[in-house]
Amino acid sequence: MTLTRKEVTTRKPRRCVWCGEPIEKGERAVYITGKIDGDFFAVYMHPECHHAMVNGSPEEYSDGYLFGDYHRGTVHLREDGPLPVEDASND
Repeated sequence: MTLTRKEVTTRKPRRCVWCGEPIEKGERAVYITGKIDGDFFAVYMHPECHHAMVNGSPEEYSDGYLFGDYHRGTVHLREDGPLPVEDASND
């Protein structure tokens, strides 16, 4: 697996892969790209969500996580489940 991470200012609205909430045009975000088993991916995260993921307990999400599983900037799962996938556009 290879990863690159950089802080960007978004040029159009995005969705945070961690909390599922919007990242508005012109806001700061962490942009992560990489390859896992030959498949390319690119995601955006709020800086505080990225910080929570990096500094949280890996056992919380070691099996992976779903789009919108967590509250913004925390490692606390949403009690009502992840946000709907149809809201997950990062195009």
